[in-house]
Amino acid sequence: MMRSVPGDPERLGGYWLAGRLGAGRHGVVYDAYDDKGRRFAVRVPRGPAPRLRPVTHPHLAGVLEVRPGYVVSEFAAGPSLREALARRGPYAGEELIALATAVASALACLHAAGLVHGDLRPGKVLLADGGPKVICPGGSGSIGATRTYLAPEAVTGRQADAPGDVFAWGGLVLFAATGEDPFRGDSLGEVMHRLLSCDPDLTVLPPPLRDLVASALSKDPAARPSAAALLLPTDAQVPALPGPPTLGEVAEDLYTSLTPAEQHRLRDLLIDLAPGQNSSASPPPRSSTSPAQPAANPPANPRPQPSAGLPAHFSASLPQDGHDRQGGSLTGVHEDEAVLARLLETGLLVRPSVAVPPVRTEVGTLVAVTGDRLAPATAALFHAWPRLRGWLDRPREETRSWARACLPQPRARRRRLPAVALVAAFALAISVVTVARDTRRTMQWLGETTSRVAPILAPDPPPTRR
Repeated sequence: MMRSVPGDPERLGGYWLAGRLGAGRHGVVYDAYDDKGRRFAVRVPRGPAPRLRPVTHPHLAGVLEVRPGYVVSEFAAGPSLREALARRGPYAGEELIALATAVASALACLHAAGLVHGDLRPGKVLLADGGPKVICPGGSGSIGATRTYLAPEAVTGRQADAPGDVFAWGGLVLFAATGEDPFRGDSLGEVMHRLLSCDPDLTVLPPPLRDLVASALSKDPAARPSAAALLLPTDAQVPALPGPPTLGEVAEDLYTSLTPAEQHRLRDLLIDLAPGQNSSASPPPRSSTSPAQPAANPPANPRPQPSAGLPAHFSASLPQDGHDRQGGSLTGVHEDEAVLARLLETGLLVRPSVAVPPVRTEVGTLVAVTGDRLAPATAALFHAWPRLRGWLDRPREETRSWARACLPQPRARRRRLPAVALVAAFALAISVVTVARDTRRTMQWLGETTSRVAPILAPDPPPTRR
């Protein structure tokens, strides 16, 4: 797996950097992922910012964003042309013509947009799905470029513009047919002499391509054809070759190779190491000695300290003396050690280096040693692996195998009436009591009044006759 080096950034804008894809005089290219796990190539140029803008072409790794300090491009998943020739040998026939035409069409697109590649060479052409992809345009085209693909005018101090790309195309096609760099030499002086004075042997090329390459390699930039004139009709396709796996694929392959118990331990560990999770503090690194002064009486069977820097609940079960502190089975301990060993083997976990005072040794100056602390190799892992993103997106109770037993269960809440409802109920009760009392008094008053008025209102009895 690709690694970063001390000083490399962890993140640029919305892109998490997983490791270096390559580095050269023009800058460093990183394997990067966004928050959704999509893969990109992020280039941090050295020196002046390249003159770029977003350009789209089937055979060009499209420039998606140009930001101050870095450039974001489409990721082309495939080996470089140099790596492809090391695997399968030189190209010939229609496949060679298809390769040459694909690269020429990408250059023609750049030139039509007013841009120049400036650093075309076998390492800048990738054999991806859909055909060859030209990557990392925007080089300076100066003497710092790859020597044997440098245009003669650049050697003499003149500016190598679009004709310089055409010259590099001719050298690249010849390399694809032979597997050898054109104009190669044992010294910079010999290379410059060949670039300025010698013409390479082109008999290995098929006739339709031979004349185009010969004119492209002309010492006079004005005599070279344009990139659009280098296109040849062909129905052939350049077969893709597998490139470096994604960070998520590396992690998924590891996960599927583990036992179910080890998978649970891996899940718990990575969730606790995720940014924002609480984990135990790491102990200070072991004191280091220079190679010339080895530590006295080293242990007979030195063991790594996998618990350093790990969450407390995970590292508590890892005894450092080889014995179970609880006097029980060591099955869980062995599972933990197996998981840690596999994570270190695949590079998903690393022991970060620790700076030490410079010590001169026979092979150079020692400035750092490997520390005890274990940490994820890159924070991009938490975005690049879909399974891990799913674990982190779920509630804590669902992602931790021991959470339901360890976390306090929420108490059942009693239903409480809102305060307004209580006040209204109290007022209604008072009203009912008041009305009932008033009604009783009214009925009593009516009864007393009726008893007084009844004799007065009663009719006189009729007179009796004698």
